[in-house]
Amino acid sequence: MVDGALEEASVEYESAETEAPIKTGPEGSGLKQVKISLVEGVIMLLIVLPADLIFDPLLGLIPGINLVGILIDIPLVFIINFWLLMRGVPFGRTLWTLIGGLIEFIPYVDLLPIRTATLLVTIYLVNRGARVKEDKLMVE
Repeated sequence: MVDGALEEASVEYESAETEAPIKTGPEGSGLKQVKISLVEGVIMLLIVLPADLIFDPLLGLIPGINLVGILIDIPLVFIINFWLLMRGVPFGRTLWTLIGGLIEFIPYVDLLPIRTATLLVTIYLVNRGARVKEDKLMVE
């Protein structure tokens, strides 16, 4: 009786693994399509927008307080890039947000919403139909 239950459990486990297929490109191409949903994009923007629209102008205009701005910028760069990498976005695409985050460290240039703009560019590039093959960028 125990052997029968184990066999049934293993059959259910195997079928559960194959029920959610990964969206792929054309048959046999081996390309995996990665997309950022609207909800994820909005949440990412809700993380980045306050820093660009509120904190950077306030902290950038007060002389000698750039250290606080840097303490805000470092976690934001890591959070957004980690999120994109864990989502399956290739490093070539997350490079845009990384560059935008690094530009935010330049004094007085960080007053511009560069981080938000590069995040929007990254979301656009990921969702426009680009596909990933072995961490190399392939565009339709």
